Amino acid sequence: SWRMYQGTNPVTATARENKKFLKTTDNKRVRFLSREEADLLLDELKSRSQQLHDICQLSLYTGMRMGEIFNLSWNDIDLEHENISIKDPKSGESRNAYITPPLSKLFQRIKDNASKANGLVFKSSNGKKIREISNVFNRVTEKLGLNKNVTDQRDKVVAHTLRHTFASWLAMQGSPIITIQKLMGHSSLEMTLRYAHLSPSHERDAVLKLATGKRNKVVNLKTKNR
Repeated sequence: SWRMYQGTNPVTATARENKKFLKTTDNKRVRFLSREEADLLLDELKSRSQQLHDICQLSLYTGMRMGEIFNLSWNDIDLEHENISIKDPKSGESRNAYITPPLSKLFQRIKDNASKANGLVFKSSNGKKIREISNVFNRVTEKLGLNKNVTDQRDKVVAHTLRHTFASWLAMQGSPIITIQKLMGHSSLEMTLRYAHLSPSHERDAVLKLATGKRNKVVNLKTKNR
């Protein structure tokens, strides 16, 4: 083959290309979950695997990447101050995620059930680091019909959709793009701007308020001074 002629391993090269394709697809992903879809997904995941449910709920409500969740240790979690410290293994930069009441209960339950509250928060069945999301996720999305008749990869519900949903929901409730960028850990604002179209039209609201607002009473100074 051409790759062998070039002196490269065709299997390794193909794997790299697939990984690059998936990353590119994730960056262009347009599908996000509605509140109802998210509830259905979490409920079904919980009936199959409590751990998978917890991993997905954490991604959905913090925007954390799966790799970040798999690397999450108890040292990164501050339940008292409701904060998660996330460190990018590549850049070394850190950002914060915030623990809402449901996530606080989630962590407390995991902590109570763990033999030791140290090391990784989520572990595989053999006690080691999880490397990839369980295939149960795909079976659940198939059962719920979330990917029925979907042909475009960008429209498919995958694990990364949870992170994308987090950002989409923030935009829809009017959160500033800069805030979304910080919470998502995007290296550039350009990456976050794809959520801008979901934001409420503040410009239109501002103009409407200007047009319909109460007029200030104009005081005739000459009359007043008489």
